[in-house]
Amino acid sequence: MTSNELVPVQKKFTPTIVDSEGNKVVGPEMEAVTGLVTQMAQVAQLARIRKTLEKQESQMERIPQGVMRPFEKTVTGDTIERWEVIDDVGQKCSSGTVYNDGPDSCWVALNDIRDGFQEIKEGESLDFSFKHPVIERFFWYSTADGTANLRIPLEY
Repeated sequence: MTSNELVPVQKKFTPTIVDSEGNKVVGPEMEAVTGLVTQMAQVAQLARIRKTLEKQESQMERIPQGVMRPFEKTVTGDTIERWEVIDDVGQKCSSGTVYNDGPDSCWVALNDIRDGFQEIKEGESLDFSFKHPVIERFFWYSTADGTANLRIPLEY
C-alpha cells in the first residue's frame, strides 16, 4: 500500500479562465489575469488593514492622554454660569478636581444642570473621575453676594 492510498491527496484546483468568445486563456494573457486578481486581493487586504487601524484609532480617542491642564475660575453671585472645558486640546476630559479656595461656597453641576448641583464649601474639593472622557462642561454659582475662587486641574 502506498502513502497516496492511505492519505488522500487533494488535487490542485485551478479554474479555467475563458475570454468573451469562450476560448481558454493561457500564456501571457493568463498571467495578466492572475496579476489582476493578485492586485485585487492586495487592495482588499489593505482595506481590511485600514478598517482595523481606524477601529483602533477610534478606541484610542477614548483613552485619556494624560494631559493635565490647570484652570482658575472665580464664581461671583448666584447666577448660573456655564463653562465649556473642551479647550485647545479639542476633546472632552476624563477627570478633574474642583478646589474651592473661598471665601464663600459654590455649587457645581457636571454636563447637565438637570442632574443637580453639589455644594463645595470653602477649603473643600470635589473630584470627578471617569474611565472615558465624558466631561464637556461645568455649571457654577455661588451665594447671592458671594465669591468663590476655584482651582480646577483637568485631565484630558
